[in-house]
Amino acid sequence: MLLGACSDSNNSTPITNSEPLTPLLSRYELSSTTSIPSAFTFDPVDRNFYLGGIGDGSLIRVDAGGVESEIRAADFLVQIWGANVDAERRRLWICVRDPEGIDNQVWIYDLNTDERVGEFLLGALWPKGDCNDLVIDENGVAYVTDPINPNIYRLDPLTEEGTIYISDPRFLDVLGLGVGLNGIRISEDGSRLITNTIIPAQLFTISLPEPDEVVVVELEGDPLTTPDGMEFLDGDYYLIAFDAVHRIRFNDEYTRATVSTQGGFDEITSGTAAEGTLYAVNSEAISNQTGAEIDLPFEFFAIDLETFD
Repeated sequence: MLLGACSDSNNSTPITNSEPLTPLLSRYELSSTTSIPSAFTFDPVDRNFYLGGIGDGSLIRVDAGGVESEIRAADFLVQIWGANVDAERRRLWICVRDPEGIDNQVWIYDLNTDERVGEFLLGALWPKGDCNDLVIDENGVAYVTDPINPNIYRLDPLTEEGTIYISDPRFLDVLGLGVGLNGIRISEDGSRLITNTIIPAQLFTISLPEPDEVVVVELEGDPLTTPDGMEFLDGDYYLIAFDAVHRIRFNDEYTRATVSTQGGFDEITSGTAAEGTLYAVNSEAISNQTGAEIDLPFEFFAIDLETFD
């Protein structure tokens, strides 16, 4: 059941007043030692970052100066995988996974009160329906990727209705490890969804508002490796790929794209645009899943986009 409505936030303008704004930092260290922060997004109105943990289910806010505040305490009962802010309607959407793989949900928080004001049960749409990432359109409707099942879900907070927007066998998680659909964004012209699978590393576009056309994007340039989270900034799309960031530049028809790569990173899984800068979060998710030692502190930091040129 749902209360409220939502929309994509990346083009919103921060609040300004007579006081000078605290500049965003180039790097932020997190205090948690257990969160494994995969969900990552930015609110351009209050200028806060939000991070959700797959390790302990915590949900925190980090302001421009690096001060943390808690929205949901760590309880190790759920995993938070994806997040997106609807700045206009003051809502935060998050993907919530039960550690046992059942009752996966999408939750909505009111950014003014930090209260949870809505939820969608994905198991009601598809057996063991799941959520990895989501994007909000201008009407407040969410499109959600399922990393295990070959589906994108459409969640409408006004009607409180969730539907399977598209199911396509090319989206299927071929390994059964949750490495199917992942990042998702809406194209700059608003005409289609852009999404990716991790394995095989592929990009797809899907027409909006009706999914009557799915295109496997033809790639050129650098190889695309295990793309995880996706973000849009200044006309370019960026795929976060654990040890690399891929810049994606599409042709006008969104059927072909050129890939440029910046490597040398360590376990980065998600990115968010913040005031003209791309930030990536070091989540240590692979080490967590393989039982390797976690390299603390968890952190997120600005990506030097000039290296792509």
